[in-house]
Amino acid sequence: MVNTTNESYFFTEDDCISDVGFIECVFLLLYSLITVIAIIGNGVVCYIIVTEKMLQSVTNIFLLNIAIADITKTIILVPFSFIPNLLLSYWPFGHTMCPFVLYFQIVVVFVSAFTLVAMSADRYVAIMYPLRPKLTPKGVACICGLVWVIACMVPIPTAITGKVQTAFENLTGVCQRGRCFEDMEETFSSTYSLCIMLFQYFIPLIVLTFTYAHIGYVIWIKIIPGEAVQRQDERQASSKRKVILVSFMTVPYII
Repeated sequence: MVNTTNESYFFTEDDCISDVGFIECVFLLLYSLITVIAIIGNGVVCYIIVTEKMLQSVTNIFLLNIAIADITKTIILVPFSFIPNLLLSYWPFGHTMCPFVLYFQIVVVFVSAFTLVAMSADRYVAIMYPLRPKLTPKGVACICGLVWVIACMVPIPTAITGKVQTAFENLTGVCQRGRCFEDMEETFSSTYSLCIMLFQYFIPLIVLTFTYAHIGYVIWIKIIPGEAVQRQDERQASSKRKVILVSFMTVPYII
């Protein structure tokens, strides 16, 4: 006598697993390539800045902090977001990893955004008020540490409410294996999401726009008075432009 129940169990399609086609394979290849490039590129930046004392300037220490955050973001974001969302359509990493991944994904984005804000503020003060004392490498290290502390404190609700829910509907049917999400009340969830968006994107964007627009106006548009020291002022302005270009190149990190 044949046990048809067991056969039907083994040959029934799993509603938790998405179909992997050509598009999914392309995305997997691109994500893998981006992961390798991001880890190697940022790793080289960290190694050069840490080992070369001549390069341990204020701006480079800020860039080091962004590189560390970017490596952490790449390691956490790609495998723990790409695999369950695109390849499996369910959360395969257990109940402990769910709140950890949700929490740290927000933390590293905060670190990148807040570091860019701190860098722009430092450049703004250095150019607008050149006679004020400049930041030292130790001072920048303290600021970077404070950035990590603030970034770790803001998304604490995500770490508390993150959990795995079983028996949910996805694109392929009803999945019994579970999904990772934030279990919040609708009103609190909307307010919390708005606050995260403000602190992650809009507030840093406003600060960066104001500081760099004002710096650009002073360096490129504002007329430098005095003909006797015009060449010296032009050389100083040229030197400042090079520093600002480095800062401008880091702005796309939060977009």
